[in-house]
Amino acid sequence: MTAHLAKPIMNKAFLFALVGNLVWVNISEVWRYFAVVKPKLHTTFPDMAGIAPTTPGIIASWMLWD
Repeated sequence: MTAHLAKPIMNKAFLFALVGNLVWVNISEVWRYFAVVKPKLHTTFPDMAGIAPTTPGIIASWMLWD
């Protein structure tokens, strides 16, 4: 009897697509925030100081959330 090797759960093509999707979502969400959301917030609330801050901690939480 020959021993069967277990098939990998994810093949290379699927893993490549998954990683590409994760990168794409992160890049597009960060672009959307800086190009669309943040300017609109500053236009809507011009007198509010500290609205929509972008600190390293907030950006890291986006990466985890995405």
